[in-house]
This record gives sequence, structure tokens and C-alpha cells, in this order.
Amino acid sequence: MKNCHILLLFIFLFPEFCSSQQIEPVVHWDFSSKRIDLRVYELHMTANIKSGWHIYSQFNEGGPGPARISFKKNSLLIRQYEPKEVGTPEHLEEVIFDSRVFAFSDKVDFVQVFIKKKDRPTSISGKIKFMACNGDLCLPPREEPFTVDLN
Repeated sequence: MKNCHILLLFIFLFPEFCSSQQIEPVVHWDFSSKRIDLRVYELHMTANIKSGWHIYSQFNEGGPGPARISFKKNSLLIRQYEPKEVGTPEHLEEVIFDSRVFAFSDKVDFVQVFIKKKDRPTSISGKIKFMACNGDLCLPPREEPFTVDLN
């Protein structure tokens, strides 16, 4: 019973330790577009990754969850190719998953090219699903939704 009283005293004196606090994300996303030609645009999905953490390439097979990008249908746009990865991939041995995979630390930019069918304002929406790990711990997969104007 004495331990219960000490716990209650701790809860009342230091409530900030007992409240659900917002955990700082280990990956911060920036989304932007860049006009390349009259109707050609690049969509940039840039992951800024906290030191000590990494996310996985979209081209891995097996191992932890690869990055997956999906786009909502837009009848004014034609998607070109698969998104390319601009960054320095690391080849990691993931013992937990018994696999070798490519991952990115610090920063990676996923770039997708779109062509507008008509010269009208439009936007592209979608989501990127990714998994972050630090060598000892993997966080559950997260989805980051986005909407970016292509004007």
C-alpha cells in the first residue's frame, strides 16, 4: 500500500511525466513541385531523417517495409516512370529480417514526373508509406498524406 501512495504522490507532483506527450517524429516530410517544361512538372517528396535513423528504398524486396508511394487519380495528369530516389543509399544487413536492403539516412528525395494534359491549374494528392528503423528498433509503418499544386 505504501508503494501505491508514493506512486499517487509522484503522479500529482509531476503530471507532465504521466500525460501522453507528443513524440517527435523521426522523419519530417516536405512536398513541393518544380516546373520543368511547359506542361512537365516534378513532384518532390523529401524525407528529412533524424540522426541515427533510416528509411528504406522503395525497390527493396523482402526485409522491412519498403517505401510505397500511391497517387490519387487525376484526369489532367499523366504519370511518367516510377519515382526516382535522389540520395545516397546504404546497403544494410538487417539481421532481424535476415536480409540485405537499401536504406537512406539523413535525407532522400523521391521525385515523380507528371505531364499536364491541359495547361490548367491542378494538384496531385497521394500518400507515402514508410518504415523508420535505427538498428535496434523499428517503428510501425506510417503513412504521410500530401497534396501539392502543379502550377
